Amino acid sequence: MDEVEYHTIEEVKRALARLRDPTLVKLTMLARSWIRMTPQRGHEDLLSEALSRVLSGRRRWPLGLPLDVFLNGVMRSIASQWVGEDAARATIGLEDAVGVASPGGAGAFEFRDAVARMSAILAFDPLARGILEGAVEGSTCAEIMDNLGMDETAYDTARRRMVRVLAKAFGPDWKDKI
Repeated sequence: MDEVEYHTIEEVKRALARLRDPTLVKLTMLARSWIRMTPQRGHEDLLSEALSRVLSGRRRWPLGLPLDVFLNGVMRSIASQWVGEDAARATIGLEDAVGVASPGGAGAFEFRDAVARMSAILAFDPLARGILEGAVEGSTCAEIMDNLGMDETAYDTARRRMVRVLAKAFGPDWKDKI
């Protein structure tokens, strides 16, 4: 089996110093794309964290791999890590606040991750997000409407909007993910 060889920190520094605007714009766009997974943070934070990990040697750049491709993978990995951390914090806070536990065992992380990603996608729509979170908590439709100050028409409209957005993002079987 071939052993992977890596660039030195000095080589990384020189490569980063040679980056030009088109590559920097590309990296910024990639960071914006990945940060959508965890909108509580900014794309600048993601790119900065990726560069920090590479420059510190925590993430090593393999020889032969283009720098932008490597940094894209680092940012994807960090964004995924942040989603897991944010989901764990959100679920723990939710469980403490309402006394509802998510599935235990091996499925707990997947459940929290799916709910966090769905909630993040619905961040632009507080009513749809509230319906999702109420459903996850096990609230009845009446309780959700009462908590959100909605009548049946507003609830049905927001619920249909939620279903459309989540089906578009996760496919028609999105409900199986939670």
